[in-house]
Amino acid sequence: SSTKLYEQFEAMAEFFPAPASDSPFRAYVKAGYLDYRSHNFFGIGNFTRDEDETTFRLEQRHASAGASFQPHRAFTLSGEVGFVNSGIRSGEDGDSLEQLFDPLQVPGFLEQPEYLTYGGQVEVSFFDRWEEPPVGAAVRSSLHRFDGRGNTGPQVGTGSFLRAVAEVELRIPLGYRSRRIVYHLRTSHSMADGDADVPFFMQETIGGARSLRGYEEFRFRDTRNLTMNLEYRWEIWTFADMALFADAGKVFRRAGDLDFSDLHASYGAGLVFRTPGGFRLRFDVARSQEGIRVHIGSGPDF
Repeated sequence: SSTKLYEQFEAMAEFFPAPASDSPFRAYVKAGYLDYRSHNFFGIGNFTRDEDETTFRLEQRHASAGASFQPHRAFTLSGEVGFVNSGIRSGEDGDSLEQLFDPLQVPGFLEQPEYLTYGGQVEVSFFDRWEEPPVGAAVRSSLHRFDGRGNTGPQVGTGSFLRAVAEVELRIPLGYRSRRIVYHLRTSHSMADGDADVPFFMQETIGGARSLRGYEEFRFRDTRNLTMNLEYRWEIWTFADMALFADAGKVFRRAGDLDFSDLHASYGAGLVFRTPGGFRLRFDVARSQEGIRVHIGSGPDF
């Protein structure tokens, strides 16, 4: 739950092999439910206006089964198959989406197909985790197919698509682990079949605590995006770091727009508490051209 009355639940069970096993194979099932009663929507594209903020309600259920293979600690190959069922309704806080935007021009607002999903991910990681904090590098790439089912309404053009994601993470010590540079780059590309379009609620967004920290959550959305985060961290106490950071990113529709033009930027400072197991509790204050944002969150970095 959240202060905006968001609800999100997820359960996961690993059923092969036994938890204590050192087998390189893992298999699991998971399921989840979310209900975002006032999910932000500013329009689609990189140049939407902050004053056009509206909301919609998103209810979503998903279930999946997957497996991973890790023949070496530096290499992991995984795959997953599942389904996603979504429902869109009017937002419950402020102006609802359909009060400002034409629903026919927002793909997926009037008709929400179910999705059969399947795909995989490859990760190559060279993190040294024998000491805290970990340093090193990791590269991840994934490809997932979303097969739309049951879309027969007025927006029949919204349907199946393919999503490709690439991610790079660097943690570079500056002489000692207690002072280091942290860099993260991620780009995502959702490519619809033929004349179809990717439903707006399935388009990935940037903005908020885990991408552009000086902007509102879900501030920018489109079928493709690029985000970069750069931090200088130094240890002020065992398992506690200060951080100075800068973020940049954008959303776009054409593959040819994958470049460093028209980027939105933010900067700020934060305090990070960490545990040897990789859990983080973080406080950030960030500024952008749209004002100052304060973020408090927990979980793994980036």
